[in-house]
Amino acid sequence: MSKTSLKNTGLKVSLVQSLYFSTSLTKNTIDEYISILMSEIGVNVFGYNRQKDEYWGTLKIKKINKKDNIHFTMIINKSNYENTLVTICIFNTTLQESNQVSLKFGETLHVFENSQSIYKKKYNL
Repeated sequence: MSKTSLKNTGLKVSLVQSLYFSTSLTKNTIDEYISILMSEIGVNVFGYNRQKDEYWGTLKIKKINKKDNIHFTMIINKSNYENTLVTICIFNTTLQESNQVSLKFGETLHVFENSQSIYKKKYNL
């Protein structure tokens, strides 16, 4: 991530790298169990933007930069092939924190992909 200051406006712009995960879970399955996935990842608040067909949320982790929560957007793309592509953009973070968050997303999707029954039992579904 790099930050650029616009001299005349006083604004700071952060360039955020998108992270991509491939999963055998369908978009419908992810949508159906999104609250469980977000809970397991540790998301504080999340929602869905219908116009953009994307989830958004805030997440609190042990931050190096303790100013604010980490914000993210997540887009789930249907695939014509076997896998679904999940795109996550993480804002308001350092590269180290971004890697930590992306690892948590990836691990949670992988575990859910292979053992949905564990989560269904845990959440009484």
